[in-house]
Amino acid sequence: MRTLTWFLPLFLAAAPAGLAGEIVFDLSPFAPGGVLGEVIGISNEKGLVIGGRIDATLVVNETSPWFLSVDFALPTGIDGLSSTALGWSGPGTFQTSFATDNFNGLLNASGKEAPFFWFLGWNGGKFEDLPGGGQAVVPIDAVFTELRLTLTTAPCPFGDPVAPWTVLGGGIAGTAGIPSLAGTGSLCPNESGAIQWSGAAPAAPAVLVIGASELNLPILGGLLVPSPDVLVPPLVTNAAGALAIPFSWPPGLSAGQTLWMQGWVLDAGAPAGISATNGLRLAVP
Repeated sequence: MRTLTWFLPLFLAAAPAGLAGEIVFDLSPFAPGGVLGEVIGISNEKGLVIGGRIDATLVVNETSPWFLSVDFALPTGIDGLSSTALGWSGPGTFQTSFATDNFNGLLNASGKEAPFFWFLGWNGGKFEDLPGGGQAVVPIDAVFTELRLTLTTAPCPFGDPVAPWTVLGGGIAGTAGIPSLAGTGSLCPNESGAIQWSGAAPAAPAVLVIGASELNLPILGGLLVPSPDVLVPPLVTNAAGALAIPFSWPPGLSAGQTLWMQGWVLDAGAPAGISATNGLRLAVP
């Protein structure tokens, strides 16, 4: 079974990488009130989270021993920071920035769900002696001058809402009529699909022509639809005159870029001994 993975990079070398999106939950500046609390937010953001980053800068004025932790919680996961784990103590300015995959997953899959709640929880303080003995935990004099969660989302998580495949003309009839070329898949980065060929001469050598522009050159009683930038031989149809070429769509093509494809087959039933499929246009969402 032939795949497209080896020649698609020919088109990708000069193309900018597909752009991912970002969702930012920024609470800067934030002063934790009390020794335990929670901030509740609501969001209608959606997308496939493929990575995250937490950035925090904490300015502390306490000289007494203290501890503090904060956590972001979203429908896809939870992560945060702990002063104890980071070794923060005493007065000063403390900073951390780290990547996390704990939030990876779908937010508002397909955009049909109601807005979701997200949370920031915190706890901690310093120990203070009570009159008459004993101790209590009381809030510390501190402020997060920076407290931010940034989520990176996939550029095309739900597929293209408009079909990315357009069937064109240009075919040349052969033994079984005009062969058909069709495509499946959304053309979103790393999503699978296939180029499907049918109605061609059985067990016949074939070539797939791929172009970065539309040529429509009259030839052999039909049209050469793509500019012949890439030829993919050797292909052979099966006993039913069909052929499937699977692919995993690469992430390097920019949104809106267009390719054209057409199949050509040795066919004794065609006027010049060669039949051709319809042209096929691919539009990257």
